[in-house]
Amino acid sequence: MVSDSYQLLEQPPTEPKRHPQWIPIPGTRKFREVEAAIGVFRDDTQPTTAMSPTEDPVRECGVLVDLDLDDVPPPPVRPTIVPAAVSAHGRDVWAVDRELPTVIRLREQSTVREYRFPGAIVTELAHRPRWAHADDDGAECFS
Repeated sequence: MVSDSYQLLEQPPTEPKRHPQWIPIPGTRKFREVEAAIGVFRDDTQPTTAMSPTEDPVRECGVLVDLDLDDVPPPPVRPTIVPAAVSAHGRDVWAVDRELPTVIRLREQSTVREYRFPGAIVTELAHRPRWAHADDDGAECFS
């Protein structure tokens, strides 16, 4: 749990009356370990009044989570290409990647060549997925 000490901002007597304004005291942040954090932490929550005039109110203002990632397995390796569309002409097969602006060409099942084209990396399922059209001159890719 993260807590800060607050002090009441004095209101000049010449100004109109307003709600009390509490401000955090620099250098008073403290941390304590807990098993579970319950509750809501909002910036507009006011600290409670101090028990004595010399004591500053303390407010638990948030949670600091320490993640231990030593035991987390590495992410799965992504294949070179995740096909979204395939098009063929003669002995050439063209495949467009679902996420990356990449297309590969399989020529007569013995040569593979990768091409990159200007385009966005698609992180979510696209409304209009990429597609390709192969012909005598090669292939056209569309996003």
